[in-house]
Amino acid sequence: MRKVIVAAVVLLASLLSQSAFANLILNGDFAAPDIGGDYTTYRPGTTPAEFIWTVTLGTLGSGQALYGVDLINSYWRGLSGTANDQSLDIDYDNAISQIFLTNPGSEYELTLWYSHNKDRSGPKSGEVFITGASGDLLDVTLSHNLSVSATNMNFVKYTGRFYADSSSTTLKIQGKNDNPWGFVVDGVEVKLIPEPASLLLFGSGLLGLGGLRLRKRS
Repeated sequence: MRKVIVAAVVLLASLLSQSAFANLILNGDFAAPDIGGDYTTYRPGTTPAEFIWTVTLGTLGSGQALYGVDLINSYWRGLSGTANDQSLDIDYDNAISQIFLTNPGSEYELTLWYSHNKDRSGPKSGEVFITGASGDLLDVTLSHNLSVSATNMNFVKYTGRFYADSSSTTLKIQGKNDNPWGFVVDGVEVKLIPEPASLLLFGSGLLGLGGLRLRKRS
């Protein structure tokens, strides 16, 4: 019986951990849809449902409507470095955004990896916004100037934290360039940072329940 209780405690703790650390961003690795070929371009109103992200146009240059954003397949390798690992090239100062659910007052961590289009040397920049009810909760500009190639895009990791102030929050990633050789992103994640006291209380409750069951059995 003790082994069963211990197994239940481990399972419930695992489920809590999975929930707490689940990625709130859908299609953050840009794996959907699996397009095949080199790349395809998405513009406002032309994205398939499984892409999830909303595409908007900026104001720099004259090609935003023509280029939009490019979902890259075999033209270069994404974050994993393996063939056909998709990533996203944000042309000009166009943008992608996504709304996700949050708990007001809770802390979250944003992680993403960034690079730049291999066909034009850097630096290439992008701006990342996390926006809640009161305005921007996080606003950071990232610039990439490392050497890149089709087989090694030299992705750089960015991590930032913010506190939610509403039940829904918006992530927006926008290019800051006046040409279509843009800012590249992959591996976008937002995760809840669990409070240590909550985890400790939950674990103590499970262990206490297990002890109570054992005493009853004895």
